[in-house]
Formats: sequence, structure tokens, C-alpha cells
Amino acid sequence: MGAHMKRKYFVIAILVIVLLVSLVSIQGCGKKKTDEVKPPKKTEVTKPEDQAEETTSAAQQTVPAKKVPPDQAKLYELQVAASPSYANIITEKNKLAQYGYETKITTTKKNGKLFYRLRLKGLYSAPDANELGKQLKGKFPSINDYWLAKVK
Repeated sequence: MGAHMKRKYFVIAILVIVLLVSLVSIQGCGKKKTDEVKPPKKTEVTKPEDQAEETTSAAQQTVPAKKVPPDQAKLYELQVAASPSYANIITEKNKLAQYGYETKITTTKKNGKLFYRLRLKGLYSAPDANELGKQLKGKFPSINDYWLAKVK
């Protein structure tokens, strides 16, 4: 095989590699980011008297409720941040997520201003929520305080 043929195969191999790299880079274009969180558009608040009554089946009604001491009842959400800046809340959410903490974002209006609140998912007893809040305050310098929010 002559030098001319070797050069021809080399050029073809380079073109194939360039084509493959181009196809791979083009495949990633136009994909939507599905994990991006956007701020909620509107928070709907309903009054207790506006809510529909819940119905339960007969089987559910016959099971007696367990009596749990009031201080051990899981009635609280643990709030670790509140800010009018959605970006600040997302930053905190991402920090907590890196350590395996699942959170949710809620909103509230205070003096006509919209605030975003970051709460851990799940319900806690008051002692458990306080203990976890202290741990998070110690672990994350950006968490200055925490609040217990009683779930109705």
C-alpha cells in the first residue's frame, strides 16, 4: 500500500471521528431541563369552612385510633429558612439536598410582601423537630434559626 492510500484512509478516519463528535454534541441540544424548580405562580388559601368534608370507608371507621402522648404526636413541620428571595431559598434547598434532606417550598405574605419558606418534608413531634433543628443549625452556617409549624 502506498503513502497516498495511507493518507486517504487517515483523512477518512479523521472525518468519521469529527462526524461522530458532531452528532453526539448535537444530540444534547434542545433537551428541556426537567429538574429546574420555578417559583410558584400563586398560593391558594382556603378557609376551613370552604373545604369539602372528607369521607372515610366503614373499614377505616372501625379501626380505633392510637392514643399518642401530645408531646410525641407528629404534628409539626420543621422550617429552616424564610426569604423574599426565591434564589436564596433554592440555594438552601440545594445545600440540604446534598446531604439527603428532602425539602419543600411554601409561600406566605407578610405585610403585603411575598416570602418563600423552606421546610423539611415530613412531620415531626415537637421534641424531634427541635433536636433536628439544633443539628441543622450546627451543621449549616447559613441556617440561623428554625421554626416549628403546626400542621392543622
